[in-house]
Amino acid sequence: MKKVLLTFVFTGIFAAVFGSTVIDRSTKVEMQIANPIPSEKTAEMELRTYLEKIFGKYTPAAANKKIVLKYDAKLGAEEFRIKSQKDGSLTISGGRPRGVMYGTYWFLDRKLGVHWLTPSVEYVPSKTSVDLGDINHFGKPAFASRLLLCLDHKYAARNLINVNSGSSKYPVEYGFVKFFGPSGFAHNLFTLIPPMKFFKKHPDIYALQRGKRRHGNATGVTASYCLTNPKLAKIVVEEARKILKANPNYTYFGIEEGDFTEGNCTCENCKAAELKYGK
Repeated sequence: MKKVLLTFVFTGIFAAVFGSTVIDRSTKVEMQIANPIPSEKTAEMELRTYLEKIFGKYTPAAANKKIVLKYDAKLGAEEFRIKSQKDGSLTISGGRPRGVMYGTYWFLDRKLGVHWLTPSVEYVPSKTSVDLGDINHFGKPAFASRLLLCLDHKYAARNLINVNSGSSKYPVEYGFVKFFGPSGFAHNLFTLIPPMKFFKKHPDIYALQRGKRRHGNATGVTASYCLTNPKLAKIVVEEARKILKANPNYTYFGIEEGDFTEGNCTCENCKAAELKYGK
């Protein structure tokens, strides 16, 4: 009986010292980054905004309740840690440029129940308080590049997306950087090997269609290529290396056939490949 009693008392003392982190309207957001970058400022603004939406207008209380934002140089560009502290506060720390911001959005989504369903539709619960218990969560995306076919940067960032389709603008306030080289991330063979530069000298790398080598459709949006021609592969590699050398900061380089082509090449090699592998 004494052992059980002593264990119970000790557990009670432990809980009092390392008690749960409770978030409510008296929880203060505290930026502890000396020179925050734009995405970290976004994290602070969004955290303040949604805490007020959930719990009501911030009202200071005697208890020292706060969520602290910190930069951690040991964490990767998109890594974050959310950790309860002994004083009952919570720390969201992360790397750059997106760690702190992603940690904030993950926390709002997974722990406080905020969901961004579309760029214009969100769900924000109304609560008095949330007992988070004792948190020590490390977050890291499973994939380095995550694409969403959406042009709304805020919506993409809130859902931990880091590549936007169809836009050359990558706003730093949401931590975006250019992952793909200037030829684009998809459907870019036409951009990489433009007919105006290569067709006259190398017509054989373009598709044979209706008995002629052709370099594109009426819109000029794209071009069809002879994809079995080794010369095409050689030229693609040469052009890709030039671009990569001139742009060493890009992480990825996409090489894909374009949209709106006029169909497959009908040369003997391409017809044989189509017969063997299918369209």
